[in-house]
Amino acid sequence: MGKIILCSGETAAKPYVFRRMGTRIYSAEELCYYITHNLETIADEIFAEDLADFMEEELKLPERAERFRDLLHRKSGLKDVIVCILCSADYYTEDEIKAVLEQIDEMNSLTPVQRKKRRADNYLKKGNISEAYEEYSAILQSKENAALKSVEYGDVLHNLAVISMGRDRFIQAALYFRDAYERNQNPASLKCYLYALMLAGRKEECEQEAQFYGVEGMDSAELFLELERISLEAEGTTAYYDLLDIRQKKENGDGDYRHALLGLTDQLKEEYRKE
Repeated sequence: MGKIILCSGETAAKPYVFRRMGTRIYSAEELCYYITHNLETIADEIFAEDLADFMEEELKLPERAERFRDLLHRKSGLKDVIVCILCSADYYTEDEIKAVLEQIDEMNSLTPVQRKKRRADNYLKKGNISEAYEEYSAILQSKENAALKSVEYGDVLHNLAVISMGRDRFIQAALYFRDAYERNQNPASLKCYLYALMLAGRKEECEQEAQFYGVEGMDSAELFLELERISLEAEGTTAYYDLLDIRQKKENGDGDYRHALLGLTDQLKEEYRKE
């Protein structure tokens, strides 16, 4: 779950799985923690009868489960449902629960498209790349995007560019980064635009654009050295060498590479959550 959680209640033999994030829940404390750290996306999954069944059968909280079912049948709001769940364990204080409710009020004050952006940002932060890409793309294709501030729109483009970079689509990423900078005027977007051009093999265009945008001292040699530094930093990690070993196993026809790849993926996810 990202940190050590002390559990005083029942531990489930069969976990509850929040499918969108792929998170397994084994206790009431973990349930509370997950909800408060995924407020932007939880509304799509929390109104579920099987969650009430999990609370009753696995967590041995029949009264709380019945209360939860009653709220679902009465179509109660998100705040009431979340309070019901947070009160199933002594994990949060009353003041902390009030702070969570204030966060929900803040979310409710956003426009629909701002909420979509916030949800997409959360997906990206949690490593759910496909969901983030779908949300960001939907924002750009909707008429609602006119309600976004210029900086917000630019940030959507920047994050789409980040996803494109991760998929080795450097030209597409460069265009997104350029358009992002035009809107948000964020130096990071501009620098990433130049990086993307460099990675796409467009050295001359990169230098021309650096000059056009007045990036002092930013020539292709400096960009290349910076990219090399980042690459070597990645290569210095244990995960990098593990990945090379897995790739070699696959090329050699060793079926064990799938098991090794799943293990490495779980390890990286855990490290990401801790960060």
